Amino acid sequence: MEAWVSCRRSWGCGAGLGLAMAASACSGGASTAASPPDAGGSCAASSFVAAVSDYTSSELGLLPLDGASRFYSGGATLGKDPQLASSAGRLFWIDRYGGDVLELDPRCGTVLHGPWSTSDPDVAGTTDPQDIAVDADGNVWVARYLVSTLLVKSPDGQTEIGRVDLSGVAGAHRNPYMSSIRIVSGKAYVTLEMLNPYPSSTPADVSYLVRLDTATAWHTGEVEATLPLLGRNPIGLLAEYDDALYLAEAGDVTKTDETNAGIERVDLASFTSELIVRETDIGASVDQVSVTAGCGTAIVMGGGTDNVTSLVSFDPKTGTILTPLSQGLLNTPSGFKLAGMAWLPGGGEIVVGERTAVPGKGYPVHVLSASSGCTLAEEPLSLFAPQGPVALQPSP
Repeated sequence: MEAWVSCRRSWGCGAGLGLAMAASACSGGASTAASPPDAGGSCAASSFVAAVSDYTSSELGLLPLDGASRFYSGGATLGKDPQLASSAGRLFWIDRYGGDVLELDPRCGTVLHGPWSTSDPDVAGTTDPQDIAVDADGNVWVARYLVSTLLVKSPDGQTEIGRVDLSGVAGAHRNPYMSSIRIVSGKAYVTLEMLNPYPSSTPADVSYLVRLDTATAWHTGEVEATLPLLGRNPIGLLAEYDDALYLAEAGDVTKTDETNAGIERVDLASFTSELIVRETDIGASVDQVSVTAGCGTAIVMGGGTDNVTSLVSFDPKTGTILTPLSQGLLNTPSGFKLAGMAWLPGGGEIVVGERTAVPGKGYPVHVLSASSGCTLAEEPLSLFAPQGPVALQPSP
C-alpha cells in the first residue's frame, strides 16, 4: 500500500510504478550542502525553494536561476515523501510519510519552526498530510489523506484546536481522501477525491469540493456547502487565481478519453463550476495545474503502461488549449517523470521539475518562458537538483 499511496498522491499510478521508483532510487545526482541555511542569519532571496526526494530520503534546497543551488539533506527530519505548501505568505515542508511539518522561511528555505505532528490518536502511523492553509488568525488547517478529519492547529503548530469530520459528505461514513485545501476570504475549500476502498483505490462516481467557515467550523464541525464536481479524482493541489479555484482532475489515470476528467474551474462567488478543459481535449490525464495572469499550465500524463508526462498550456478563462500535447513539450520517459511546477514572480517564467537523471549533473529543472498568448518555450538554462524534484515554490 505504501508504494501505491506515494505514487497515487504525487502523480497518479499506473503499471510503470515499480520501474519508475526503482530508477529514481538508483540514479545519481549533484552534490549537496553539508548544512542547512543559517537559521540565525540573513539569507539572500532565491528564485524558488525545492523539495526533492528518491522516496527513501529527501533534500530541501534553493534553486536560483543563475544555477548556484544549495541543498540540505536533513537526515530523518525531512522524511521520505515531501510536499511544499504555501499560504498567507508562509511556507511549509510536509513529510507525508512520517506526518510531520516544518515551517520554512519562504525566501530561502531556512527552517523557522517545527517539526510538529499531524498525527491522530485513533490512527496508527501517518495520517498522510497533503496540504496546509492558514486562516486570518494564523491557525493552520491540514488536509489529511488517510483519515476523515481535517486538522486545525494553533499558529505554531504545537496545539490542536479542532477537527472537522468530512466522512459524511457523500452520505456514507468513510474516508473521503482529502487532497488539497485553500483558504480565501475566510472560507476553507477542501477537495475530496472520494476513492473506492483500497486495494481498488479507483475514483468513485462523484468527487467533491467542500466549503467551511474558518471562524466557526474548527469547533462546530459544520460543513457550510458541498459542491459535487463535474470531474472525478482531483489529485493535484488547488490553484487559486482571480476569485476562482482550478482543479486537476485525473479520473482513471489508465485512460485518456474520459469526458468527466480534466481541468475544472470553480467560481468562488457563486460556488459553481465548469469543466473548462476535458481530458478528451488534451488526449492525456491531468496531474497538476498552475495559473497566472492569462496563462494556465498543466502537467499531463498518458494512459496505458507508459504514462509519458508532458506539459501543456491553456487559457484560464476559456479553457482553449494554447500549447497542445502535439508539440511534445518536455515529453519524458515512462513513469510519471514531470513533477513540481511553479510560476516565478511576474508570471513570465515557469519552472518544471523532471525526475530523469542526467549523468554527472543531477535531475533537471526546466525553465520556460510564456508569450503574451501563453505559448511556452524552454529557455537554455541548466538547473539541476541532487534528487528527483517533487515540489517547487517561488520565493517572494
